[in-house]
Amino acid sequence: MSLNNLLPLAIACVAFRLAAAELPFIAGEEAAPEKLSARADDSAKVIKRWNFDESLEGWDSEKMEEYKPWSKCEPSAPGLRNSAHALKTTIPGTWNTLGPFIAVEYPGSGTHVTFAYKTTGAKGIIAQGRITEIKKQLHGTSPAFRDGEWTVQTLEPETWSPWSGNELGKDRTFATLMIYAEATSPRTELLLDDVVIWSGKDTTPPDRVRRGAAEVDLKAGDVVLQWVAPADHIAIAKFEIHRSISAEFTPNAKTLIGSTAESHFRDGGLNNFGTYYYKFVAEDAAANASEASQALKVDVNE
Repeated sequence: MSLNNLLPLAIACVAFRLAAAELPFIAGEEAAPEKLSARADDSAKVIKRWNFDESLEGWDSEKMEEYKPWSKCEPSAPGLRNSAHALKTTIPGTWNTLGPFIAVEYPGSGTHVTFAYKTTGAKGIIAQGRITEIKKQLHGTSPAFRDGEWTVQTLEPETWSPWSGNELGKDRTFATLMIYAEATSPRTELLLDDVVIWSGKDTTPPDRVRRGAAEVDLKAGDVVLQWVAPADHIAIAKFEIHRSISAEFTPNAKTLIGSTAESHFRDGGLNNFGTYYYKFVAEDAAANASEASQALKVDVNE
């Protein structure tokens, strides 16, 4: 029987958003190791990280006369996965762009820039850095832009190039980092969180998801899932959510029901009452996938 046919009998459980510390271990799971062990061939090293929970120190819009009106930078709560704060930028400038800037030195070769962003009313996201020796800004454009949802993106500075000219970031040293959105209106906003400049090769997968919970929203016919993001050396990029009617299933393309950079998900694809099992797979900025979590059991009853 369809869930929607019995909506008059249902009581919705929609006020569901627990703090990470309140989420229980998934049945059969245990506490994570204190430290995530790197694989022998892993050479990844963090050069600089900003998560904006404590401060925005060093970050601001580029306050040059030709860039007026200057974009406004301020903290915004919450950030990605309910972190304390994100960096919010508003007020598009002269070239209909907005974004924060920081002075920081990093090599172009073998370096990666990973960041989480969420835009409102934008059409693209771009990272850029200044090369002092050639007095040019080199740019890299996100190949998979999404507006209106948290997305984790990794760009390679060695491939960045100027708007005019053929210089590349490889074998050069950058002096700044700016991440900006292409605005579609004066109301466009950009949120940034967990910005990481790192080098080397990341071959170590994230730890698996160990804590999670679910509530049934019978009024909408949905299951609302929430979990705690596991540890990773660099950054978690996304989570795959898998569903089955068997607890012992192996996640695959047929069981995949969605993915998200967030740590919550609403499954609106249920048609019948019964018992469902969910598993989560974390993927990091280098596309390393974690082991699947233990199965989270959810009973959907009248």
